[in-house]
Formats: sequence, structure tokens, C-alpha cells
Amino acid sequence: MNITKTFIDGVFVIEPDVYKDKRGFLFESFRENKYGELCEKFVLDIVSCAHKNVLKGLHYSRHSAQLINIVHGIIYDVVVDLRKESKTFKQYFCIQLDASNPKQVYMPSRCAHGLYVLSDNAVLAYKCSRYYDTSDDLSVMWNDPELGIKWPLTSEPILSDKDRRGKRVSNVEFC
Repeated sequence: MNITKTFIDGVFVIEPDVYKDKRGFLFESFRENKYGELCEKFVLDIVSCAHKNVLKGLHYSRHSAQLINIVHGIIYDVVVDLRKESKTFKQYFCIQLDASNPKQVYMPSRCAHGLYVLSDNAVLAYKCSRYYDTSDDLSVMWNDPELGIKWPLTSEPILSDKDRRGKRVSNVEFC
């Protein structure tokens, strides 16, 4: 397993050991004794499927860290640092995640997550350090000019109502 620190403190890209042969491949998507030093304890797994041109985010939690793993498809994945005390506050990290070359992204709480689906479909698995709480499910505008995220849009993104109502980062209450 290879763990790479990003320029955002606490955000890591994890490349698990992948075992391939003529039948396909196998890798451990989580092993507590390997990930435990890196990550918080996880209590919830979520699986999400989205279609091409769906843009989700930027979602964040004040209390829950996440480990993101792509199971099928290709996405453009974005993490934004919303920790006011951080030296990379309001900066973003992006990476293309492709299920044929498994990589994972770990992000601590108070970092926002967004994704844009590049393939026909994409399936993601999230590990969360807290149970889902609607009062802690917050959103920042995906296209906030203050953040300046360069999304690789191939057409008008498909958004949820929640993502259409995301707040400008300048209007978010940071803790």
C-alpha cells in the first residue's frame, strides 16, 4: 500500500496493493491495522451510484471524516479545505479516480467533497467516521468563483436541488 500526502494537511491518496491475474484483480479496500494510524475509526459505509455528467458537491461535515473508494467508472474528485485555521483554507485538491486503477482519497472532517462523473456510470463507496446526520450535511456552491475549481465539464452538469442551493464559501459558518 502506498500513501501519498497531498498539499492539504490530512488529505491522503491511498494506492492499495492490487493483485491481478487473467481473471481480474483483487485489493483490500480497508484493513484497520493498516489504515488505523492514518484514519479515524469508521462506523458507516455508504454506496452511491451516479450517471455521466452528474456533479455532486461540494458537501462537507463538521464532524465526519471520509474514505472514498471508486468501485466502478471514472470520476473527477475534488476536496476543498474548509478548516479556517488551516494554511490551505479554501484551497482544493483534485484527482481523477478510475476503478480500473484503484486509488482512494481520505479526507478529514471540515473538508468539502465534490465529484463529477466522467464515465457512463460511477459507483463510489464511502467510509464515514460518524453516522449520517442531516443537521451536519452541509453544502458549498460547486462553482463558487472564490474557490475557482476547474471542473472538466463535458456538458451542463446534472445537479440535485441541494447542490443548486449550495452556499457561497464566504457565507459558510466555519467551526
